Amino acid sequence: MKRILVRLSMTATAMAVTVAMAGCGLAAEKAAEKVVGDALGAKVDKDGENVTISTDQGAMTTGKDLPLPDGWPKDVPVAGDARINSVIEGEVSGVKTYTIVYLSGDEPGALYDELLKAVQDGGWKVLMSVTPDQGGYVSAEKDSLLVNLTVSATTEDGAKSSVTTIVGPTANP
Repeated sequence: MKRILVRLSMTATAMAVTVAMAGCGLAAEKAAEKVVGDALGAKVDKDGENVTISTDQGAMTTGKDLPLPDGWPKDVPVAGDARINSVIEGEVSGVKTYTIVYLSGDEPGALYDELLKAVQDGGWKVLMSVTPDQGGYVSAEKDSLLVNLTVSATTEDGAKSSVTTIVGPTANP
């Protein structure tokens, strides 16, 4: 776990350096991509506002208005107006894993209720549900998948809600 946290911290720093170098011109941008990629043992690609860091263990993309990753489970709900700004893809025990972070114009409480209902209507078994003043958290399982949804209030980019959704294998896939 510590190794994963260190790697994520290094990845976030690398992405910040890459984005910061973007204003310095194409040559500086390519040089920054190479330095960061070499330091992480990863491939770094910048395409407009989007930055992708790929390793043999998966890929992380940050940017604006990203698409859902290929293979995203169709029964895992996403807000209709989702503006995805982060996607992480990997694999655990032979099962694809996904994390997305997105913004929504919906109020956090209403969006949480909508997503929770979609999880329940989709046949997921809710393991835990927490509803603080705004937003909430739900953990649910179905077949060999576990989904964790967190909805919180934000004012980032004119949004009202920020949602983090993590999909991966259950403890016993």
